[in-house]
Amino acid sequence: MLQRGEIQMKTSVKKLLMGATVSTVLLTGAAVPTFAAVKTKSSAKTVAQTTLQKQQTDLKQVMQFAKQGKVINSKFGIGTTVDTLFEKVGRPEYDGGLSYGDFEFFTKDHSYQQPVSSIVSKDKKITSIQYKTVKSTLGKPYKDIEYKGKHILTYKAGKYDVTFSFPSLYSKASGQQKNPKITSYSVMKTNAPAKTVVQSTLQKQQTDLKQVMQFAKQGKVINSKFGIGTTVDTLFEKVGRPEYDGGLSYGDFEFFTKDGSYEKPVSYIMSTDKKITSIRYKTVKSILGKPYKDLEYKGEHIVTYKAGKYVVTFSFPSLYSTVSDQQKNPKVTSYSVYK
Repeated sequence: MLQRGEIQMKTSVKKLLMGATVSTVLLTGAAVPTFAAVKTKSSAKTVAQTTLQKQQTDLKQVMQFAKQGKVINSKFGIGTTVDTLFEKVGRPEYDGGLSYGDFEFFTKDHSYQQPVSSIVSKDKKITSIQYKTVKSTLGKPYKDIEYKGKHILTYKAGKYDVTFSFPSLYSKASGQQKNPKITSYSVMKTNAPAKTVVQSTLQKQQTDLKQVMQFAKQGKVINSKFGIGTTVDTLFEKVGRPEYDGGLSYGDFEFFTKDGSYEKPVSYIMSTDKKITSIRYKTVKSILGKPYKDLEYKGEHIVTYKAGKYVVTFSFPSLYSTVSDQQKNPKVTSYSVYK
């Protein structure tokens, strides 16, 4: 049991320590953190970490669903028919769109005959996530640009694109400059990069031009059964008489005989086949090489190549025409094969 003197001593020591603490605060201005303050600060940090972890999980889920052509929390993805939406969910709240709560579905050309081609989501789990969190979680985006007053981040998810939309990073109206929250996100099929499309088109045109030359060596144009030497009677028998008298025109093909006589066989064929009339002057020359003739003639430009015992001539608008919007590199208007 403590004696009275000991109790008084302990009380004096306690007062002395308290006095020293108060003096320290008064002299330095430093507050001594209380247990409650430390606990609150720790709790706030834990909440922030938990929120970030949840957002990271949600973003990864966005990408997983996107690989299936879907947005999170929707059963319906890209390729779903409008009839299926109407059957399973009902018609939307208003005509002219396919909007259901947080989700909006779009079809090509807004046609109800076409399947869903893109989906926009305003899921609140995602619209609470900020720009920097998206980038730190998903890494470097495919696109990171300002576009029409918005900022967009686009990522690849298999054969689909995921685009997150934000207010502009430079908008003074937004209270979220530099690190705004998502306003919506969308999933759509990836468009082939422009370079890939160009390469694919060029390869196809190379094939088509080589086919032109192969058929020309047989005295024919592509996609026609009838070549040079065919009689007019054979044309009439197999195809019928042409749409108008005075010529031998059948769709994209026109056949000519010497002196225009129906008693003589076909000696010249002209084609306006759309596969060929989409090809440009420079492409023809780069694929087929140096031509036999390359000249301006009666307001046109013609490029001529030898194909065995036949000649192939590609016709273009004049390279110097001020009327044409294709100066210097016009498209083929027609091509012909003759002896």
